[in-house]
Amino acid sequence: MPDRVQQPRLATVLLSLFSTEPDFPEIEGYLSEEFHDRVNTAGPTAAQRWYLREALRNVSTLTLRQFARSPVQTLAISIACLLALNLPPFLILFQIHHRRLPNLEWSTFIYMSIAYQVFIPPLLGFLTGRFVRGLAVAIALVFTALYALAASPRLYVDFLFDPLVPHPLSWQWLWAVVGFSAASLPIWNQRHISSQPAD
Repeated sequence: MPDRVQQPRLATVLLSLFSTEPDFPEIEGYLSEEFHDRVNTAGPTAAQRWYLREALRNVSTLTLRQFARSPVQTLAISIACLLALNLPPFLILFQIHHRRLPNLEWSTFIYMSIAYQVFIPPLLGFLTGRFVRGLAVAIALVFTALYALAASPRLYVDFLFDPLVPHPLSWQWLWAVVGFSAASLPIWNQRHISSQPAD
């Protein structure tokens, strides 16, 4: 029976985001061994609660360590991704407003902007995960915080006008964060796993 008890899935997924950390095998091994010992001594429910609590504590520590390792680089990459996501549509809109792009229809701009906002967040996440080592989670969290800070004034105004109807900007913010993070985080785990020597 104890051998069949599994660690909480959410906890193992969160821990796997840090599989490139040099001490990840030791952390994972300790938590797994202690978990099975607690299953035998305290029961499955208590062991799972302990594992989830310890996993979240380690996730917090590893995230802070990623940021502390290179705070300037983390912040700079997050800001660069934020600007790359929002600046081009704004510049095109500015050109349209000042009639410097007379041949560009407003409807065309809307479709272009939607396509840009759909495809660019995952692309930026992919490039970040591909070329920046050891900072994936920290960059994703800083990017989320910066994007929320930038969007919060507009979201607040829209909420005041109609608090019951979600504004499209809310979905845009959500997709930008989810798309960026989802595209960047799995790459780390795949690269780490594929680079592991076979037993």
